[in-house]
Amino acid sequence: MTGAWRRGLGTAAALAWLQLVLIAPAHPDAVTARALWLLPLELPVILLAMVALPQRGRGPAAWALGAVLATLTAAKVADLSARLALARPFNWWLDAHLLGAAWEFLAGAAGPVGPVAALAAMAALVLAVAWSSARAARTLGAAADRLGRRRALAAALLVAAGYAGVATVRWTTPLWPPVEAFTARLAAQHAAAAWRARDDLARFRAAARRDAVAAVADERLFARLRGRDVVLAFVESYGRAVAAGPPHGARTRAGLRRLGAAARARGLGVRSAWLKSPTVGGQSWLAHASLLSGLDVDTQVRYRALVRSDRRTLTHLTGRAGWRRVAVMPAITRAWPAARYYGYDRLYDRDALAYAGPAFNWVTMPDQYSLAVLARRELADPADRAVFAEIALISSHAPFVPVPPVVPWGEIGEGRIFARWAEQGPSPDELWRDPGRVRAHYGDAIAYVLASLRAFVADKLPRDAVLIVAGDHQPAPLITGTGATRQVPVHVIAPPTVLAHLESWDWTRAAVPDPDAPVWPMHAFRDRFVRAFTPAADASPLRKARAAP
Repeated sequence: MTGAWRRGLGTAAALAWLQLVLIAPAHPDAVTARALWLLPLELPVILLAMVALPQRGRGPAAWALGAVLATLTAAKVADLSARLALARPFNWWLDAHLLGAAWEFLAGAAGPVGPVAALAAMAALVLAVAWSSARAARTLGAAADRLGRRRALAAALLVAAGYAGVATVRWTTPLWPPVEAFTARLAAQHAAAAWRARDDLARFRAAARRDAVAAVADERLFARLRGRDVVLAFVESYGRAVAAGPPHGARTRAGLRRLGAAARARGLGVRSAWLKSPTVGGQSWLAHASLLSGLDVDTQVRYRALVRSDRRTLTHLTGRAGWRRVAVMPAITRAWPAARYYGYDRLYDRDALAYAGPAFNWVTMPDQYSLAVLARRELADPADRAVFAEIALISSHAPFVPVPPVVPWGEIGEGRIFARWAEQGPSPDELWRDPGRVRAHYGDAIAYVLASLRAFVADKLPRDAVLIVAGDHQPAPLITGTGATRQVPVHVIAPPTVLAHLESWDWTRAAVPDPDAPVWPMHAFRDRFVRAFTPAADASPLRKARAAP
């Protein structure tokens, strides 16, 4: 092969490489063979720049281009990952904290090698894109020198005109192939999203200061619930998809009917509906904060603003009304500063729960153990002060393996009994190679949580108590598919005299919510719950409350 042929192939390879980098997708639905035919408008701009620049300016320009394309490639990978896990693009202003959470999840699911390997692969990709893109740009500049400045500029202008012509035709007719400045648009979208997030923070802080609940007198707050234990249970990744649709709908509805039957056997009733969660696939704490605070806490920036504010949550309000406030948080494995904001009288984190059995990959302990500790330490003595307990049920958290059975309460002890199931089933690494098996194990995990709740209602929940069960968010799109709503089931299990105060809610009178049952924003629950159980004279300020953003 002659030198001219080699140089020609090198120039073609440089163009092909820049084409691939520019059309690399940022959305899972775009990972198709058809995406290879996208014509990026940025390519003729790069070509013109490398031809028009003097030789001494091409080197710095090439390395600058490599750095920009490497950064945007990292943004695309972040978007792909966020859309797969959270059904939304990554926001660099709001979501930087998720990098640490992703590291911890990978370490819990795949061991310490997992996050190190992922970080190394990402670093290698970014460096490869930076170096190869810079080299490709320099190759184009060298080709221009060989061709001659005028002829090279004319050729580059001809390519740019061709792209512009195709783009013009595409704007007026649905012809193929597509032409667009996809990567440049992505950069602009990320910059705009970060700017909007900064503006949103001021509006959220103002909303946090407007709190009609502050006007309700302490002595009459929740007067219709006085003396009753109230348990608020958030179920991890318990979304409408598992309760209403295939492949798990029939099994989940059967589990809910058994839960309802256990409640009726204790003289309790059930009401059910749907809530719209502020998040999908993760960041459960945003859902918890939204329901408790009455504000739409849909980003980490809003969450940080909330826990630094004077906004009163259900934990504060029940404390004002005389309840002892506890939190059972088995996934909390280190200091949790937000606990001070919520004002718990007692926090049962992983260490305080004193679990002596093995962890189930990321899941620190099975949910039945957490429920057993709550019942034994906080609900067993009716002479004690009434308790408002928030509990996070985490057995349905990814990686959904292994899943233990429900065991007799008397055999739980310190949890060592669960060791016999800790190594059953496939490893997370093996399981997550097959999306079909992942979805099946997710269904198993939700079934286990519902069975644990049924056993708790049947044997451990005081007869005069109130149990609120809410999903925190839908699972990741890998489980639900794309296009799923953000809706999650919510249930209230309580004595009929308590449920009588909820008639205006028009919720389904069963554990399985009707498809057309009311759908509330998750942050609407706090004020409606306060209004239902506070006598009208003192709840009247709530009627004047403005909608939270």
